[in-house]
Order: sequence, then C-alpha cells, then structure tokens
Amino acid sequence: MLFLLKEIEKLANKASVYVIDIKSAGLEEDGMFRKHLVKLNCEAQMEQITRFFYDVESSNKLLKI
Repeated sequence: MLFLLKEIEKLANKASVYVIDIKSAGLEEDGMFRKHLVKLNCEAQMEQITRFFYDVESSNKLLKI
C-alpha cells in the first residue's frame, strides 16, 4: 500500500498538484483482484488536475480513478 501512495504522490507532484491529504480507504477483494482504495484531498488549477487524472489513468501501474 505504501508503494501505491508514493506513486500517487509522485504523479501529483509531476502535474504540480498540491496534495493536502492522502490515505488508505480500504481494500476490496474482486475475484482474482484486490482493489486498494485511496482517499485524496488536493488543490490545483483545472489544467493541472486534468493532467494528474490523465497521468494516473495512463500509468503502467494499473491505477484507475
């Protein structure tokens, strides 16, 4: 889980998004998969948020918003 939080923080920094708070929001088992849920509170301009969302969705780490 720590790796996931660090990856999200790295992508936020890359997009110039200010992370106010980030924490685990639980774990869901879905057949063969485990979904690690994250609660994120952040600030940025709309362009930066859009870039951050794009970077998360495009990550090779299988991240999803």
